[in-house]
Amino acid sequence: MGSSLLHARLVAKFTVWLSNNLPAGFEVMVGELGYWVEKGRTWRSLDVAVFRYEDVKDNLKSRTYIDVPPVLVVEIDTHAEVENDTVYIVEKIQQLLGSGVEKVVWIFTDGEKVLVAERGKEWVVKGWDEDIDLIEGLKLNVDRLLK
Repeated sequence: MGSSLLHARLVAKFTVWLSNNLPAGFEVMVGELGYWVEKGRTWRSLDVAVFRYEDVKDNLKSRTYIDVPPVLVVEIDTHAEVENDTVYIVEKIQQLLGSGVEKVVWIFTDGEKVLVAERGKEWVVKGWDEDIDLIEGLKLNVDRLLK
């Protein structure tokens, strides 16, 4: 299934914003990156993934899926053909956090909400007009991003 215009716009704007605002030492990857949550068994596609450069520097020219956990994963809506979006989203987030991902931010265009899931912390839902802590003091506000 293809992406909506809003999905594509959010990914593009967010990628540019991250590239311009992330502190040194991080690497941004986009475009449904294949990530092994269980090497050789289970993989997931990621809309946007942020890695510590030191963790991935030896893999940057790889043509395979990556097995290094990102620091941050950002997903926008659900484009998988599944029976139940909620089950799919919760399962994917749990797999990502269980594999070593530190934080998952899921942006929903319907209802303009953002789910923030961090390892070892309670999951939080925020509005697009609220600031969301991403990495090292960097805050995302979806409303401002889209202006």
